[in-house]
Amino acid sequence: MLAANGTWLAMKGRVLDEELAGVPAGYRVEAVHALEVPGLAAERHLVVVRRVTGESV
Repeated sequence: MLAANGTWLAMKGRVLDEELAGVPAGYRVEAVHALEVPGLAAERHLVVVRRVTGESV
């Protein structure tokens, strides 16, 4: 469960637009940060998701 003003941080490999578009109502993708992991030759991202203020879920 996420606090009313909480933030989800999701680790992802490849980020797909279809997945980002599927974030439930009441939440929004606030940022996507590309990450470089030493010794790993693969895509990694940090996705920041927040609850939209004033909406309950």
